[in-house]
Amino acid sequence: MSKPRIAVISFSPLAAGGIETHLLQLFHGLGKEYEFRVLGTLAEPFLSIAGELGIKCTVLPPASKIDAPSFLRLRSELISQGIRLVHTHDTRGGLLGRMAARAAGLPAVHTVHTPSFFLPVNPWIIRVYRLAEALLNRHATDRVIFVSKTIRQVYLDGRLIRPEKAALIPNGLEAEWFGSAVHILRPESEVRFLYVGRMAREKGIENLAAAFEIVAGRLPAARLLAAGEGPKRGELLSAAETGGWRNQLDLPGLQTRGKIRETMHAADVFVLPSDFESFSYTLLEAMACGLPCIATDAGGNRDLVEPERTGLLVPRRNPAMLAEAMIRLGENPELRASMGREGALRAREYTLQRMIDGTRSVYSEVLAGRSAAG
Repeated sequence: MSKPRIAVISFSPLAAGGIETHLLQLFHGLGKEYEFRVLGTLAEPFLSIAGELGIKCTVLPPASKIDAPSFLRLRSELISQGIRLVHTHDTRGGLLGRMAARAAGLPAVHTVHTPSFFLPVNPWIIRVYRLAEALLNRHATDRVIFVSKTIRQVYLDGRLIRPEKAALIPNGLEAEWFGSAVHILRPESEVRFLYVGRMAREKGIENLAAAFEIVAGRLPAARLLAAGEGPKRGELLSAAETGGWRNQLDLPGLQTRGKIRETMHAADVFVLPSDFESFSYTLLEAMACGLPCIATDAGGNRDLVEPERTGLLVPRRNPAMLAEAMIRLGENPELRASMGREGALRAREYTLQRMIDGTRSVYSEVLAGRSAAG
């Protein structure tokens, strides 16, 4: 008996990040039960890794949110590739993919990683995005998966989705992340703050730079490790040189998840200054490694960081309060240790198996429901 064929659609430039990690976990966990096909704007190293797993990828040109040629191409690909179910994973992919699925008579599942209406600042654009999301959820989606309970509640409170369509399946980690964290011993005065992620505007890199300039003045032995690549990397480096703390900044570049785990074990505090998040893999990974976490009170960060217990939450775009939180933990090793222990315990709730089982259940129910309706 052939495996049901599932089309995974994303028009984000899939390369290396949270969505990519999520998809590769699904391919590993469900590849024996379903045949996955990936369609969208794809890049390395994701393409190579997916290819090694035997996943057929169809690279499509970048698309706008309203893009008739891309919609028609998607519909044609879904039909010609014999797809049974469509699973979309970003704003543009969610719009075009779900519409193409409906036009092809196929069931659709959408995973909300970052809601489209979290990004704009114009209130009218936000209203349009919310209306579009509500219409898509009502008329073109069989089930919506939320990786964050906070974001799921935003949708429910805003009546953007009916409760029976809203499944909560948080991201999960592989077993090796839950091993005991052995931290490198350093001189007591040295404190290593760690950021891991894409260096882009929405990740709050400018706020991190402004905050660490304050921290460097108060804690001369403090260091900032910022792992990742992106358009704001140069600005972070320039800020360090201008502010006089270049010798306290390490920029190791893009790292594999295995290397990131080693880097986390060698750090003291994890910092996530994002303007918005849904359910951050790096935040969960840092907690699993026993790091106390400082994060902005944005999106799903509150799902993981319990203030004064597993870490600290600070307002978005407030470098002074971010610096205050960093200095507080930098000066208090006992508080860092207790928050790290509590965070590691909390992280153990988020296993990869739980995520795989939940997704399998959604696929089975949607496919069974469509078969019964047919």
